[in-house]
Amino acid sequence: MDHTKKFVFSYCIANFKYDYGLTYSDFVVPLVKAVQEQQEIIDDQNKKIEFSKEMQAINEKLRCNRFMIQVLRG
Repeated sequence: MDHTKKFVFSYCIANFKYDYGLTYSDFVVPLVKAVQEQQEIIDDQNKKIEFSKEMQAINEKLRCNRFMIQVLRG
């Protein structure tokens, strides 16, 4: 272990006696906000996926209809 790592480790142990903490609002409120923002993104992506699936189904029906028209025309 080099001298710098020993110093940092010793400093951390020496200062362990101090209590460090966060207030509820400093920690939880930003986390809740971040989760809400993520959920909005997820909801938007789910809507896009659902729309894409609907478009794929419509395209498949159109392909089938086009094929049937070609068959009937001979």
